[in-house]
Amino acid sequence: MCYAICDRTGCDAAIEVVREKGAAVMGRPSIFSEEIAAAIVDRIMEGRSLRSICKEDDMPGISTVIRWLADDRSEQFRAFRAQYEAAKREQADVLADEIVEIADDGSNDWMARHDPENPGYIANGEHIQRSRLRCDVRKWVASKLKPKRYGEHLDLTSDGRQIEMPSIIYLVAESSE
Repeated sequence: MCYAICDRTGCDAAIEVVREKGAAVMGRPSIFSEEIAAAIVDRIMEGRSLRSICKEDDMPGISTVIRWLADDRSEQFRAFRAQYEAAKREQADVLADEIVEIADDGSNDWMARHDPENPGYIANGEHIQRSRLRCDVRKWVASKLKPKRYGEHLDLTSDGRQIEMPSIIYLVAESSE
């Protein structure tokens, strides 16, 4: 059996040595690289969840990625976090597009009745409810990722600036009775 023990800088070389000896390299990547970070960011912008991305064999585990996002010690982790946050904001637009696709897709909304005495079609309530749930979840997530665009609150501050209200002075005249 052949093992590779490596530090952060020499891991790729150690893995190549193991592969040259014909041994299988097991486990997920746990060393940060620009390629892995770019792949994660690209998949996030496609609308995928971090959880689904990290289930893939060529991706690090979700706890590893969360550690990278929380790490403030190096510039590469801060840059990855900034790219990740930008990708999550843009993911809201992908979710909005998916909502339109789901709402426009009427396939499976109707089921054929197989009753010879009562032929025809009947609404597939389960599919319709599932489509509604899928739309509602995407709307909720989009409202959290891009609240200014997809949120449900009113912005009374005029694009982030406080609206100046003129002072109103009421003069009350004394009556002379």
